[in-house]
Amino acid sequence: IGDGVPLCSIQNLSSPWMMVIQTKNAHRIQIELETVGYQSRMMYKPAHYSFNTENKEFPGAEQAYQETLYLPSSLNLTKDQIDEISKVVLKHY
Repeated sequence: IGDGVPLCSIQNLSSPWMMVIQTKNAHRIQIELETVGYQSRMMYKPAHYSFNTENKEFPGAEQAYQETLYLPSSLNLTKDQIDEISKVVLKHY
């Protein structure tokens, strides 16, 4: 920028957009993460919720919706924060 100094070097740089787990304990993990100050999100509602599908079942989509949790992820997380998040998740396995 300006002086020819790059914003960052892309060598050996990993930037995961999201970290996702699938577990029957997803909702419990989400609540526990929230109590220690971290946001997480359940998977988005399946598309069939938006359509008239009263007499149809989509068990795979329902299971993914109930059991998939997006974990906190950011390049700004410190090692201590990652360790704290990991401890919460690992307690449920």
